[in-house]
Amino acid sequence: MIKAGQVYLKLAYEDRDTARRIEGCEWHPGLKMWSWPCSRWRILVRLFPGYAKTVTRDIEDLRARIAEQKVQSIVRTTQINSMDLSDYTFKLKPYAHQLRMVRWGLEKKQYAFFCEMGTGKTKAVIDIFGILRLRGLVRNILIVCPKSVLDVWVDEFNKNMDNPDTVILYGTQKKRKGLLAEGYTINIINYAGLLSIKKDPALKQFDMVVLDESSRVKNPKSQRTRAALDLFKRVEYKFICSGTPITQSPIDIFPQFKFLDEDFIPQKSYY
Repeated sequence: MIKAGQVYLKLAYEDRDTARRIEGCEWHPGLKMWSWPCSRWRILVRLFPGYAKTVTRDIEDLRARIAEQKVQSIVRTTQINSMDLSDYTFKLKPYAHQLRMVRWGLEKKQYAFFCEMGTGKTKAVIDIFGILRLRGLVRNILIVCPKSVLDVWVDEFNKNMDNPDTVILYGTQKKRKGLLAEGYTINIINYAGLLSIKKDPALKQFDMVVLDESSRVKNPKSQRTRAALDLFKRVEYKFICSGTPITQSPIDIFPQFKFLDEDFIPQKSYY
């Protein structure tokens, strides 16, 4: 048996000393089996000839699976890189890596842009929206971001789209709801603002939602996180952006991915 890069064998008691002499040996009392890294398979075949046929067959099957995975990866990458974007005119020509980000986002529909500051996460998201809207796949977008970058998003839309129909949802709860009801194409709001109008049914209208600095929803128990996860479950196009998605613990990533796809990580608990 081969599992997780290890060859497992159930040996006779008298073979235990031979088993221990092979580098990387490990005994699994629950399974009553020995295991070694797959790289030791030739030694295993030589020392335990009774398992030669089984081990050799399993290794060949493993190699075939790895080869097929490599082929599929190459095919998938080729398909993404050759995705036709000729119907869309970029206002600012994207760099090669930004173009790859756009193509991955279009293909996946829910995507995490975990890139350092200055790599073009914002531009990629805007171009994705522009392409989807041109093709009639989305009508509008909601950007949720820290208060400090509300104006940055407005500026980036102006740089990357012609005459964007943009609004910042700001002010009192009543004013935010009023602006939301006006039906702008591009709506930008900070996290606290979203929380203040979370019961507004108009929030259900968006075809694309983006969480910028998505580590702001890393705490599964916070009202902010719960609102983001509950409000946009049925949105088809969802993206998260962050240069530091993990700030304290690997668990930080869990709610962020749950926003993208409730079933992406099948566990029911965050812990």
